[in-house]
Amino acid sequence: FVGLIVVSFLQFALFERNAARYQAWIYPRWFDQVQYLTEAYQGHEYGLSHGFLAAVKHTLTNVSPQGTLHDFWALLVFSITGPSRSAALAINLLGFLALQASLFVSVRRMTGGFTVAWMALGFLMALKCPWSGGPASTVDFRLDWMAACAYGIALGAGIATDAFRSTRWSVVFGAAVGVVLLTRTLTAVYFLLIFAALLTGLLSRADRWARSGRLLGSALIALALAGPA
Repeated sequence: FVGLIVVSFLQFALFERNAARYQAWIYPRWFDQVQYLTEAYQGHEYGLSHGFLAAVKHTLTNVSPQGTLHDFWALLVFSITGPSRSAALAINLLGFLALQASLFVSVRRMTGGFTVAWMALGFLMALKCPWSGGPASTVDFRLDWMAACAYGIALGAGIATDAFRSTRWSVVFGAAVGVVLLTRTLTAVYFLLIFAALLTGLLSRADRWARSGRLLGSALIALALAGPA
């Protein structure tokens, strides 16, 4: 796991260097980024006037139809680095690094070894999309990339449940789904179908009631997190 930390640090350093040189200093190419960047900066400014905890409440209750967590994540990062587009774009990379960690842990848990986990991580890092500089990449401060990373993390937690034999990981899965729903509201459509398919599959198993109960518990946790928004 030390190697995973080192690889993540190197990716972050390379991203910061390239983003500062090619993307952070120019006006956003996809203009609807302006809405999300504005809400992020406003959350930080609210914190300067009313305090950090008040700003946390402000960002979490500043509900937009698309999703609500982008300004909350920005508040956390801006509190450390100060507000800038470079810092905002760093949120995208942090999401990607969290996805990498989730994949690594999930594959390690499934295979019992590090070799396949490193191979899976290498394939993910080798994808063109994150580094392309195009729409929904790491330099696009919209909800698409954040939601994609959160969705992948939720899938990793779902795999770790061992088909909902693990209560602890079922709780983690429900919380991860709630975060995805808050990040991108539209993903509720996907998860309704996913949970329905999972429930249908589990009801055909011999130990159906315990595993179905954990699945429904995951759904209730996700609903408790995302339902108010």
